[in-house]
Amino acid sequence: MKMNLFNFKRGLLALLIIICSLVFLHGCDIFLHNMAKRDAGDDPIGLGGIGGPGGTHNIDFDLNGGTGTPISSQSGPPNANVVFPTPDNGPDGKIFDNWNTQADGSGDDEYKESDKNVRFVDLLPDGGTITLYAIWI
Repeated sequence: MKMNLFNFKRGLLALLIIICSLVFLHGCDIFLHNMAKRDAGDDPIGLGGIGGPGGTHNIDFDLNGGTGTPISSQSGPPNANVVFPTPDNGPDGKIFDNWNTQADGSGDDEYKESDKNVRFVDLLPDGGTITLYAIWI
């Protein structure tokens, strides 16, 4: 009787190990599948973490001499589209032209309210914060 009970416990332990291995492998498969989706531009369950391609993306808007209501910062996941506001009340009667990465307008990029397909990750590939400055003409 002792031998049969020992074999039964050993068989039960082997079955338990197999089940745990299958659950672990299935979990790994789900994780890797979601990581691949995130790397392809879709972060289905927010795997990005802080910083990096899936991390925190913040945009501060500086009126750059303009007056009026300050424009709130925007934060979003990497693949969300940025909404570019149009400020009013430029300095000395000037009108708003665009948002730029440099206060003097010498930055590489210019953004306007009509730019609907700019994603946070386009501005901040590695996450973090960027300040865009209002350019007045």
